[in-house]
Formats: sequence, C-alpha cells, structure tokens
Amino acid sequence: MKKVILTLAATFMALNVFAQKVTIAVGNVEGNSNVTSARVETLRSLIISGLAAQARMNVLDVNNLGLNPSSVKLEELQKYNVQYLITAKLNSISGSSTYSNGTTTYKAEMQYVATITDAATGQVVGTSEEKHYGSSTKNSEAAFTNTFSLISADMKSLVNKYFPLSGNIVSIDQSHPKKGAVTVYVELGSDAGLTAGTPIDVYQIVEVAGQKIRKAIGTGKVKEISSGALSLCQINKGGMDIQNAINSGVTVFIVTKEPTWPF
Repeated sequence: MKKVILTLAATFMALNVFAQKVTIAVGNVEGNSNVTSARVETLRSLIISGLAAQARMNVLDVNNLGLNPSSVKLEELQKYNVQYLITAKLNSISGSSTYSNGTTTYKAEMQYVATITDAATGQVVGTSEEKHYGSSTKNSEAAFTNTFSLISADMKSLVNKYFPLSGNIVSIDQSHPKKGAVTVYVELGSDAGLTAGTPIDVYQIVEVAGQKIRKAIGTGKVKEISSGALSLCQINKGGMDIQNAINSGVTVFIVTKEPTWPF
C-alpha cells in the first residue's frame, strides 16, 4: 500500500523542466515510542543508501557534516550547497507468526513517512507515506529484513517522482516514413545523473490564450548515454507528432518519469 501526497510546491517542482543533479541531505529519522532505536537507525541507513544509488542525486548525511540530525537548521546546510532535506518518521513496526502444516510463518509490518523540505525556503515540497509487509519461514528477524528490503525501491520511486530530469531534443537520429522519429538526441546526459532505460514523456511547447504551456506528444525511454550532456532516446509512441514539431522549429523536450512497477 502506498500513499503519496503531492503539495502545490512539489507539483511545481515535478513540472519544472531542466532539473539537474541535486544535493539532498538526510536529516532526522525518528520513531514512535514503541519503535526501537535499532529499527529507526536501520530505516535511516536504508534511506541514505537508497538515495545514493540514484545517479541524479548527491547525498549527504548530516551526521558526517558534524550536525545534529534532530536539531539541524536549514541555514546550516547552505554552506554545503544542500538544496533539499529529507527526514522520516517510523510510525509503526510489528511482527506476528502463524503455524500451519508443521511450518511457522513469521510476518512483519511497517509504516513510515518521508518528508522532503526545500532547504532554501523551509517549505515542505513532498510527503511520501509507505506501508510494507514482509514474511519468512526462517525467523521473525528475517521477516523484518524482508520488509526493510523495500526501502530501496521507495527511494527510487521518490527520486523519479519528485526530481525528474528534462532536456531539449536537439536532433532526430533515425526516422521512419510512417512512424516518424524513431530515435532522437537529447541535450541531457550523465552530468545530470540520467541513466539508460529511464522512461520518458515527450512534450512540445504550445501557446494557448497567450500563454506558453507544455503538451504531451509522445513517450519513450533513454536508450544510451552518449556523454555528460547528450543522450540517445528511443521513441515508442508519437514519433510522427515529434518529427513534425521538430521540423516546424517548435521546442520539443523530454521529461523523465517514474517507472511502472517492477523497476
């Protein structure tokens, strides 16, 4: 079960094109009174490692900056060029067991909330609530480990949702007479943390009632990273619309999106 609350500020951030690699600090992770400090520290460590595994993020642990996670001030993070602070609360974690046909099955359940704060303004830009279940026939600790193993996927989902990347399509690499653009080059690469296989949406800029807005015209995925600032993308849908827009001199760009489960 997953519940994601997207605030107005977070919506703007998710729609803001040309986002580059960002620096995020992991701050305080706390638990309710019935949650042990060991469980809380496990969650914190997995949040850090899960974020660090995402190429588009520079991840800092406030502990390593000599700051106290429970009382860190946002202005203290400015000198480290931190753009966002992530905190979390482990609201509950519990275990149970059932016995059937000579086998004991251990079960675990956990629920936590992660909060992203803009370090410059102090505004909460996103809140992600996660609830996970795990099981094992080995022992109760194995069930808890199984539950915590899902944190890495949570962080990947969080990064894709709240920190999308975007870049202009600069040229058509291959085209088809009936399908239009098949592969295109995008002005975005490894310097921003883009990785091959990332799904994308394709947009063009249109003017409506005197305002410029983006219009979805296709989908695809990143095929390969060509350089720090250039990538080759495969177009799966909307190739003809993309080709026509590019040939007309319209600004066309891609925005990364959250992959469909499983990753």
